[in-house]
Amino acid sequence: MITVSGVELRAGARLLLSGISFTVSPGDRIGLVGRNGAGKTTLMTALAGHAKPAAGTITHTGDVGFLAQDSRAADPHVTVTDRILSARGLDRALQRLRTAEAAMADADGPAALERALNAYAR
Repeated sequence: MITVSGVELRAGARLLLSGISFTVSPGDRIGLVGRNGAGKTTLMTALAGHAKPAAGTITHTGDVGFLAQDSRAADPHVTVTDRILSARGLDRALQRLRTAEAAMADADGPAALERALNAYAR
């Protein structure tokens, strides 16, 4: 859950948003729409915890995934797919699948193959 209360966001001295309050509950689907320069990216950056609001509070339970709009700000060694999957921890699940696949391919006997199959199923 994300709770925003009385938030004010600024870009330098320029006021972008003020008096912003809302709650996003688990399962909610939210669209953020606005003109260029309105503060959408600044708000998302603050929601993800990468910047602090000028006023008010932002609290959340769990992680907030955020895919930076500026590709130069991201790690060039991480693919877009991996970045998107990481927003929900799916990158770790995919890595566990790949590890189990490798273990199945390298299994040296029925017991090792059974362990690898069980790991893959989990």
